[in-house]
Amino acid sequence: MKKIFIHILLLISLFVNAEAKDSFATLLAKCSVSFTFPKSFLPLGVRKNGDVEYDFAIKSKTNDVEIRYAIWSFDQMQQRNDLYISLLQTMCLNISGGKLAQANHFKHEDVATEFNADDGLTCIIPTNSEFGQGYKFCMINVIHKENIGDVYIFFLYDDYKVLFPFLLDGKIFHALRFK
Repeated sequence: MKKIFIHILLLISLFVNAEAKDSFATLLAKCSVSFTFPKSFLPLGVRKNGDVEYDFAIKSKTNDVEIRYAIWSFDQMQQRNDLYISLLQTMCLNISGGKLAQANHFKHEDVATEFNADDGLTCIIPTNSEFGQGYKFCMINVIHKENIGDVYIFFLYDDYKVLFPFLLDGKIFHALRFK
């Protein structure tokens, strides 16, 4: 238990002590990530919070669904290809107010084809934090590309029935992918 606690503290320090992040466009270029802005969404400003940093956000024009994006380049992660799973758990703990999440891996073939990535995970957590303020749930997808970086996609919503059509829409679900 002590090792887990120390590991979590180290991961949290990555967020707190991180240098000022580059602009979203710079991060996209640095990590060879393409982003296609979904037409049914509007851009939002990034809201500072003490839970999880993110780089860009969009909100549906018609439904109460918000999508936030965080991009971590390989050099930000201190040359570690294996941090994305621990970072995902840390984000889940911060957003949910301390609850562990069960993350599920995407099928390797799917993540390779759909995101041009090497690995991907997804989980759904309740929101109980400043990050999730105004929403009941957060679905987090992490897409990992070896030696390049990670993309974290946060779908914030209240009702899964409202979110589900956005997940089926490939232009929204795959708006951000590695080149």
